[in-house]
Amino acid sequence: MSRFAGLAGLLTAVVLAGLLAVPASADITRGVAGTANQRVAARTATGTPVTLTAGPEVTSDPSFTVLGTDTARFTISAGTSNSQLVSGTIAFGDGTSDAIGNHLTWNHLYAAPGTYTATLTETDQLGQTSTASTKAVVGDEYGPAAPAFDFSGTVPAHGVLRLSAARLNAVFFASRGAYLNVTVSGAKQAGAVFAYHDGGARPADAAIRFGAGRSASNTVLVLPTADFYNASGAPVRLTVYTYALEFTCNIQNGAAEGDTYVPDGPARLLAPTGVAGGRRLTLKVAGAHGVPSGAHEVVLDVTASGAKSAGYLTAYPDTLPEPGFHVADWAAGQAVTGLVIVPLVDGKVVLHNAGAGSTVLTADIVGYFDYFGAASVFLPVSAARVLAVQIGPGRAVRLPVAGENGLPASGISAADVNLTASGASRGGTIVGWADGARRPVASTLSYGAGAIAGAAMVPVGADGALDLYNAGPAAVTLTVDLTGAYYRYP
Repeated sequence: MSRFAGLAGLLTAVVLAGLLAVPASADITRGVAGTANQRVAARTATGTPVTLTAGPEVTSDPSFTVLGTDTARFTISAGTSNSQLVSGTIAFGDGTSDAIGNHLTWNHLYAAPGTYTATLTETDQLGQTSTASTKAVVGDEYGPAAPAFDFSGTVPAHGVLRLSAARLNAVFFASRGAYLNVTVSGAKQAGAVFAYHDGGARPADAAIRFGAGRSASNTVLVLPTADFYNASGAPVRLTVYTYALEFTCNIQNGAAEGDTYVPDGPARLLAPTGVAGGRRLTLKVAGAHGVPSGAHEVVLDVTASGAKSAGYLTAYPDTLPEPGFHVADWAAGQAVTGLVIVPLVDGKVVLHNAGAGSTVLTADIVGYFDYFGAASVFLPVSAARVLAVQIGPGRAVRLPVAGENGLPASGISAADVNLTASGASRGGTIVGWADGARRPVASTLSYGAGAIAGAAMVPVGADGALDLYNAGPAAVTLTVDLTGAYYRYP
């Protein structure tokens, strides 16, 4: 066999295998080879294998890290063959796509939070194509706002109050929804008020339940235009405040993005403490149970009990004016727990017993929101009943959350729920915490002989579930409506 035939056969064999480094000055007829190498592209049976991964858009500098709201960052890799990729297209799973050329990273802003399947199609130097897919999860963020009065007036029996986005102070271009504090007063009959976005289905359970002659408060998250249905047989007075917004997209031109959430506890911050009527208690929060000094807002469950007369509680940042809305209302002898989200100015929160008589206050840390961090983003869902059960005294139930109602099967760090307790012959409390953790000393919902509803933000365990414990002396019927969840990126 000639020297030419031998070299040609060898060249054919290796070229069929893919890219070949061959001498740049090879003279096959003479059998003389130079010393410089070059890469030769060769056609293979399939295109260059590629992978596609998705994560959050992250902006970092030495002092902080910030997540992009509802934005996924896609990363493409072909291993050592990255340089062979010529052009690509990503279909983002929301009906849109982008031609990305030979870029190996790409950001995409989604119009709504959720889980999307993105598909990459890549073309290499030989014109051959490869594909890869991945799941992208994106979420909204919390946007603190100065408390704004929205409405106070009468809603007739079985009447509907509709408040527009403008009325709810939720018309900002980056806002999908409004966090509201809602108070019912002047009720002549026991009943309930349902809160939901205009045009949507009325949820299975009420946002607020109240007794005749009793006031009640709760916090709700609604889309910018909200409906409030008075399910009682008598008129009630409804008072509504907006205290925060749900950010939906990146805010450009240097403005701040929203805050991400860190579940923390629940853990007892304030042991039972008597507070006289009209008096205030200042509570240091920053530095307690891991809450950093730079946290933007703290989330507390505050319980009032033992009052001999009706009253209500307000909560607000130290050094700032007191807002006008109630975070918890109680009747004489009634124990109530209110979910409180308060901005931190100097790391302290003021709790004001606005009633005429004394009451005993306790406070539990539930979590905090922070701008300078890459914690959990919010995934809103249509309110759905996920549990209806009677729990005996001293008994607990496990409630899976991850994978429910369209949520991801993993990565859920906390659940937004509305709890309703009814049918108890004696008063007690419900405690919620992350499955797999030790049951804490805390109160998530206080209940009595009548029905009561309360919003809660309950941590979720690594297995995607939470636990609910009846700390009362008698059985209680508990229903749980899931309204959203917080997602932590791997």
